[in-house]
Amino acid sequence: MNKANTAKKYSPNGTTKNSGLGLVEMVIVVALIATAFTALLQLVVLERRTQSVAREELAAYTIAREALEAVRGVRDAADWDAFDDFALSTPFYPEVIGDQWQLSAENPGDIGIYTRWIAFDEVRRDGNDNVVESGGSVDTDSRRATSYVTWTTVGGNDRQIELETIVTNWQEFQ
Repeated sequence: MNKANTAKKYSPNGTTKNSGLGLVEMVIVVALIATAFTALLQLVVLERRTQSVAREELAAYTIAREALEAVRGVRDAADWDAFDDFALSTPFYPEVIGDQWQLSAENPGDIGIYTRWIAFDEVRRDGNDNVVESGGSVDTDSRRATSYVTWTTVGGNDRQIELETIVTNWQEFQ
């Protein structure tokens, strides 16, 4: 028998020890590897979900900005008096008809998973012509336009974003 291939080792006091991993050590190593793999897998899943939410939110902001541009397009194409037809705090839906933006009281449908609309509110100004939330006087040559976009995320959560701008009757001041 070759001494190099033996599984027994002799200690200085003359007793023998078996070399190699025991069953307990093997179970511990497998458990550690499984735990590390599970943690890594959870990190990958979280990262993918985060990317998905970020993509959805970026698309929502793009759709909301487009709606505000539609409001500017309607303002520039029509007489400012057309804004008097837009009831305050009522949803209007931007859509392209022909080659121009229109604002309609009828929802033309969703954009993929997104629903968008515009609502107008009056603008109030103080004595220094600064925009104020309350008090002051109503500026008839300005409207606050708020673009809303809602959607349901991949995870089933309802989300909404809002962007707002103030549109003015700039043609009045030329």
